[in-house]
Amino acid sequence: MKTQIMTVSNQELTIAKYSAMRSIDTFVAALQMSKCNELVFRLRSGIVHGYFQKVDGSIREFWGTTKPSLAEAKTASRIGTQPKLRYGQIPFIDCECGKWKSMRIGSFIGYGA
Repeated sequence: MKTQIMTVSNQELTIAKYSAMRSIDTFVAALQMSKCNELVFRLRSGIVHGYFQKVDGSIREFWGTTKPSLAEAKTASRIGTQPKLRYGQIPFIDCECGKWKSMRIGSFIGYGA
């Protein structure tokens, strides 16, 4: 029998805790956690086209990444350092404007076509 060691990042733990705290239903919390962790992984490895719900209820389309080398190739301006965010937010570099943006955990809707 092989033993497999799983490593979990601090951001993944934050997503798990926040998802459990915000949802009454454990199934919904697990689903939300899974979607957000997949989004974080995709943001780290490439440019993501997706949608999320803003605080005012409107839907926002985004093209984003957390890989600065990819973002700088897509924007005219140099990418600054990541801002300090509130608990429960997922940061990303908006490839359209070249600035850091964020979305709340649980507001992610899905990927673009």
